[in-house]
Amino acid sequence: MARPLAPCGTFSAYKRHKSRGETVDAACRLAMNTETTRRKNAAGADPSPVVTLPAAAPPATDAPAFESIDAEKELLDNLRLVKLAMEAAAVSDPLKCAQLSKRRSELLNELTQLGMVRASAAKPAKEDPFDAFLGGGNVSRMPAAPSRKSS
Repeated sequence: MARPLAPCGTFSAYKRHKSRGETVDAACRLAMNTETTRRKNAAGADPSPVVTLPAAAPPATDAPAFESIDAEKELLDNLRLVKLAMEAAAVSDPLKCAQLSKRRSELLNELTQLGMVRASAAKPAKEDPFDAFLGGGNVSRMPAAPSRKSS
């Protein structure tokens, strides 16, 4: 006699859907996310946020329940928070700056698309990182070595 199938909303049901090529429903996807998080935490993964920012002031009590979202203001606020997070991460954990730098670039690209930032300001000028090391480009460079492909 065959075992009864695991009900939807379980990790086993998620695996069954995937193995049969079925569409995964929301309950099974949530169960998979929960199980994955549990396994990562059990394996010693660090569930802490990238950086911890100081708590923001609570919203005003007379604010309406629903506010229209100003995309430009939201992007600028996010850019300010990313800058603060990068400054905090530079001191506490410099390796986290890469993630924050990527997010900063994404925000600048979105602002550029909205026309709030000039493209030249969003993208740094192409400059050789060795120019400063080599005296500002006053050093002549050797030509590239010829290819060693055999004929």
